[in-house]
Amino acid sequence: MFSPLPSDPLVSIVMPAYNYARFLPDAIDSILSQDYPRIELIVIDDGSTDDTPDVLASYGSRLWWVRQPNAGQTVALNHGWRQAAGDVIGYLNADDVLVPGAIAAAVDALRMRPDAVMSYGDFTVIDADSRETARCVLPADMDLAAILRVGYSPFGPGSLVRRVPALPAWDETLSRVLDFDYALRLACLGPFVHVPRVVASFRVHERSISFAKPPDRVTDEPIRVVRQLYADAPLPPRIVAMKGRAFAMARMSAAQGHLRARRWHRAAWCMARALRWCPRMLDDAHVYRLVVSGVAGQFLHRRRSRQLARRAADTVTADSPGAVGADFVSSQHSSSAGD
Repeated sequence: MFSPLPSDPLVSIVMPAYNYARFLPDAIDSILSQDYPRIELIVIDDGSTDDTPDVLASYGSRLWWVRQPNAGQTVALNHGWRQAAGDVIGYLNADDVLVPGAIAAAVDALRMRPDAVMSYGDFTVIDADSRETARCVLPADMDLAAILRVGYSPFGPGSLVRRVPALPAWDETLSRVLDFDYALRLACLGPFVHVPRVVASFRVHERSISFAKPPDRVTDEPIRVVRQLYADAPLPPRIVAMKGRAFAMARMSAAQGHLRARRWHRAAWCMARALRWCPRMLDDAHVYRLVVSGVAGQFLHRRRSRQLARRAADTVTADSPGAVGADFVSSQHSSSAGD
């Protein structure tokens, strides 16, 4: 049980920003327009070379921002974490957006669960033009065991963390699975509470990390993170008992990265090692989704984005004065899109 939150806790949102001037106003506006009364927005410009400083300066005193030499997302997050004065802390990438009411809902969830160290909610996936391409509804019971079992983190856009004495720093040696690592260490401190609604939109585009081809040196980060967890922490017996499954999923996460980078032999080696750790994982549909995402995730996202763009163009044509047969063309296109 943690100390109760004040009646109106200060919420600090840290936003690391690097060359995302195009998306930055949407991200900032989504925070400043929240209906929650006490929000501190801290933007860390991580040595941007585009118009990011001009965008930030245009907001005047509505946010606090600082510029640092380019050092990476985790360094920027630690910088912002140290500056934050909030009773509750979160972060938002400079290309993501919060939905209206997200912060109030997350604070209410933490207030209703005094034992919870973090809140997390559902989110949509959007493309570069803010078109929704998918929706992610997370389980309500994510804990340390669940994170290790599925190999991914519920710590997404719109998550908020209660400030507690043992709040960990971000691991500055990580660049691919920083959220996964942080969620594991938070889960060692206390339970999470799920906000049963969409709280944010997670943007995937050509420069985002999600579908990028990770360099070889960072692709095996999930394995290192799980290995460190089992080496450092005094873990409950049920977590110790699932070590094989945890390492198998870490191998599958690494395989996903190698598949995206078209390093087929490395991916096959990781999958083979995963099966040695946990042969029963062949019965898990989530494992197959990881493989499909690694092989074709970027292609499928681009395809969906193009379909949405064509539908939007058809709609504009249909609404234009003097359009002839546009409704027929639009309906034909929709039926052939395969949705």
